[in-house]
Amino acid sequence: MLSIDVDGNDYWLLKALIEINPTVIRIEYNASFGLEPVSVPYDPTFDRRVKHPSGWYHGASLIALAKLCASNGYRLAAISDAGTNAFFTRTGKLDPTISWRPNALRDKWSGKSAQQQYLTIRGMPLVEV
Repeated sequence: MLSIDVDGNDYWLLKALIEINPTVIRIEYNASFGLEPVSVPYDPTFDRRVKHPSGWYHGASLIALAKLCASNGYRLAAISDAGTNAFFTRTGKLDPTISWRPNALRDKWSGKSAQQQYLTIRGMPLVEV
C-alpha cells in the first residue's frame, strides 16, 4: 500500500512513486479544487500556510489524481466518508466525477463550502494535468 498525505506536493510524489506498483494507493485530495484536473506546482519547500493563509491551497484535485492513476492502470475504488482521501486499485470501478465529495471536516470548521474555498484561492498558480 502506498499512502500519501503531505499537504502540498501529493500529486508530484505520486507521479514519482507510482512505478513501484502498489496494490492500493491512498492519497489525500483537495476538495477545494472541485472537479478541475489541477495540482499546485511542484515546490520542494511547499508549506500550505506560507503559500496561502487559508491553508486551502495545496495538493491536487480528485480528477487530477484519477487521471494520473488511470494512466498507470489504476481506477478509483473508494472515497473516505469525510471527503479527504481517495483509494485507487487496479480493479476500482468508481467514476471520480460522480464519487467526488467535499471535505466535510474543512467545510464544518471553516463555515465555507468547497466552492467558496476555491473562490478564496482561485488566483493562486495551478498546473492543469
